[in-house]
Amino acid sequence: MTSGYQRLFTLYVLRHGETGFNQLGIVQGAGVDAPLSNIGFIQAMGVGSVFRGLQSSSSSDLSPWQIYCSTMKRTMESLHGFLLGFELDNFDLGPDSTPPPRTPP
Repeated sequence: MTSGYQRLFTLYVLRHGETGFNQLGIVQGAGVDAPLSNIGFIQAMGVGSVFRGLQSSSSSDLSPWQIYCSTMKRTMESLHGFLLGFELDNFDLGPDSTPPPRTPP
């Protein structure tokens, strides 16, 4: 028997980037499907870049990946920005999930 604990997994929870409604101080819920602002898309790309750095670090292991995302515009655009920031330009989100067409601002 060994002492201590085994690390089973690390869970990262990310929130969507800024939307135009966020800029106006409007609270959104599931009933509002607002897209990201340009700032929000840049934020998502920045988070992807941070995770790319974590993956290349010898002290971190970010694989295997399982990513779960709602189908709301702001979350799908955030995921798309995250993956671009991670420098993954070829990715498959499954048969029912296509990222909204968006180019970085």
